[in-house]
Amino acid sequence: MAVHDPWNFVITMAEPRLEFLDTFSKTGHQTLNAFLIVSGGVAASFLAFLGATFREPVILQRIGNGAAGLFVEAMQFFVASIVLCLIAHGSTFLSHAAFYARKEKIGKVLMVVTAILMAAVVWVLILGSNRAFAGFSLGLERLRQAVP
Repeated sequence: MAVHDPWNFVITMAEPRLEFLDTFSKTGHQTLNAFLIVSGGVAASFLAFLGATFREPVILQRIGNGAAGLFVEAMQFFVASIVLCLIAHGSTFLSHAAFYARKEKIGKVLMVVTAILMAAVVWVLILGSNRAFAGFSLGLERLRQAVP
């Protein structure tokens, strides 16, 4: 089957392969968008929490510098997850461009790079969540010690 693109180039592919690539591409973009939404949501909500917590010096003194430092570390991980998502969007775009230009080896390498970046996003979100949990645990312990 021959598929005509807008620039009048003829691309010849087997119909099942074309459908698979289209499905694969759409699923990949939806996954990237979901990761970006999750990463952005986590960062925005945690930033709101930090703003409310750090606004009051009394609260900051009660939870201690250790918990505050862990919260800042968690925020850095959450922001890093957004950056990794954006880089993954760029690498997937380059991968599609390579496949379109019939540079399949480059396209496959960029697909693997995108998959690695998305695994890194998950890992960074886990690390950020771990830091936030540690901060909450430390802050709660300090609050418990302050109450007689």
